[in-house]
Amino acid sequence: MIKITPRPDQLDVRDGYLFLGEEWLQRHSKFRFSCPMQPRLVRPHPLTMQPVVYMTRGPIVYCVEDIDHPWENNHFKVS
Repeated sequence: MIKITPRPDQLDVRDGYLFLGEEWLQRHSKFRFSCPMQPRLVRPHPLTMQPVVYMTRGPIVYCVEDIDHPWENNHFKVS
């Protein structure tokens, strides 16, 4: 659920985009926007025959790529 503080009188969502009116933005030049984004696992189409999984959260794609590098022997180390 989208949260905006201070909350507009009405949320204007069109085609998945939130529109904030010019008057509201002039009155509230600073506001807080919160939109929960749950992580999810994504796999490529099975016909690609790629044995990989991607973790995404919103527009971010997380990538861990060292298991296939033979010179790396301390996988997932914390710096």
